[in-house]
Amino acid sequence: MRDHMIIPAAASVNNSSKHKMEKKVTQKELSKLASKGDYTGRTIDPARRHKEHQRDGLDGTMYFAKTENMKKAENRLLEKCPCPDNTQRTSNAPSSPGYVYVYKK
Repeated sequence: MRDHMIIPAAASVNNSSKHKMEKKVTQKELSKLASKGDYTGRTIDPARRHKEHQRDGLDGTMYFAKTENMKKAENRLLEKCPCPDNTQRTSNAPSSPGYVYVYKK
């Protein structure tokens, strides 16, 4: 079984005019975005996580992709992402299905 599922790009609803939107992308696209990202992480619910980040003051567009192994996918993104807001450089995610994401301001 592959580690990552490919999801066609599709924009979701912009929840706030102050904060940018969430955007679903492929793993390949997300990997390219990570090299210029500001923050990366993982979640099982991208919309809820985006709202939590908005409340915490993290601004930007949240690009996310589905994965079969959040730990492996997040570690790959952390290797590529300069992500100054990430204090943790190794994933503590479970090795289960979910989503990984990158924020860009």
